[in-house]
Amino acid sequence: MRRVVWLNGAFGVGKSTVAELLAERLGDAIVFDPELIGAGLRAERAEWRGLDDFQDIPEWRDRTRSAVSSAAVEHGTVVVVMTVHRRDYFDETVGALRDEGLPLDHFTLVARPEVIRARLLAREGDNDWALGRVERCVSELAGPRFAVHVNASGSPASIANDLAVRLA
Repeated sequence: MRRVVWLNGAFGVGKSTVAELLAERLGDAIVFDPELIGAGLRAERAEWRGLDDFQDIPEWRDRTRSAVSSAAVEHGTVVVVMTVHRRDYFDETVGALRDEGLPLDHFTLVARPEVIRARLLAREGDNDWALGRVERCVSELAGPRFAVHVNASGSPASIANDLAVRLA
């Protein structure tokens, strides 16, 4: 059965961790991260390397939609991990997949900004870019376009369990 589960949410809210646990609970699911497409596109053209956000590259939105659709055909259930907080980009990715008739469940993991900042600060590496977007993402993702909202303040295991029950 072809199916997409898109986990949205601010950078650092816990999408990747929840996605791995959710894929285990669903049994036949794979996790897909469109950031890899963005990295590849930046390597393709010099003019894209300086962009602040690879989602600003129209080809990213096209390739992401196409890759997610293909992955669902090939693998069945695909859990996509990607923050998409701009309404137009959301429509070009999640909305376009729905328009194709692909069964798609979209969940936005939400938490208070201080919870997200603490998680980002606990992660290894340079998280300045993500830290600078916490408030904007939290604010934009609070809207009804990005529902179903799921409280991500708890443990990743409890969130994955909750989502698995919703998807059953």
